[in-house]
Amino acid sequence: MKLKCIVSGGACQLNQTRQWTGGKGYKLIALNGYTTNISKYEMKVYKSDLSFDLTVKNFSADDAYSEYTCLCGKEQYTEMLMLNKTEYIRMPLYDGVVDNSYVKDMKLYVNVTLVKMHPLPNCSVQYNDETTILNTNDYKKGQNVYDIIRYNATISLNSLCSITWFVNCTVREKSFHTNHKQYKCETHYGNNFIDVISGVVFYLL
Repeated sequence: MKLKCIVSGGACQLNQTRQWTGGKGYKLIALNGYTTNISKYEMKVYKSDLSFDLTVKNFSADDAYSEYTCLCGKEQYTEMLMLNKTEYIRMPLYDGVVDNSYVKDMKLYVNVTLVKMHPLPNCSVQYNDETTILNTNDYKKGQNVYDIIRYNATISLNSLCSITWFVNCTVREKSFHTNHKQYKCETHYGNNFIDVISGVVFYLL
C-alpha cells in the first residue's frame, strides 16, 4: 500500500525535513527517507517535484483505520487508510469454513458458512461435470473483515444416481475449497446414504 504526499514549493523547501507519522499508535514512521522499521515501511523522497511517499509493506487489518500524516515545512496532509482502498486479503482459517451441504430427494442443498474473511469471495459449487455460481445470501461485516458470509442454494440433480461435490471460492489469485462429499444411490438398511470423503480445506496460492 503506497501513500503519496504532494506539497507546494512555497511551503516545502529542499532543505526542510520531510516526515511521516501515524499508523497504529500514531507515532513517527519515517524521516527524510529513513524509516523506524525497514521491514514494515519504505520512504522515498523525490527532489524533482518536492513530493515523497510511504509504502506500507504487508498491509494487514492492524494497519487499517489508522491516520497517516505527511509533513514538510508548514504543510501537512492526513489520510485514514481503509481496507476497501487496499489489496488486503484475509482467508478463513480451517475451522472458519463450515460446510453443512447434503443431498435429499434428488436435490443438493448447499449450505456453506465462511467466518472472518476479506473481501467477499466468488464461490461456486462443482458437482460431477457441472458448475453453479453461488450468490451471497447473507453476510455480517465487522470493522476489518466480514465476520460471517453465508451461501445457500438448492440444485436439482435430475435423477443423478451418483454425485461428488464441493464448494470452491476464489479471491483474486487465491482460492480454497471445501471437503469433497459423495452421494450414492445405494440402499443401506432401506435408506440412501452419503459417504463423506475425509480431508481438509485446501488452499491454492
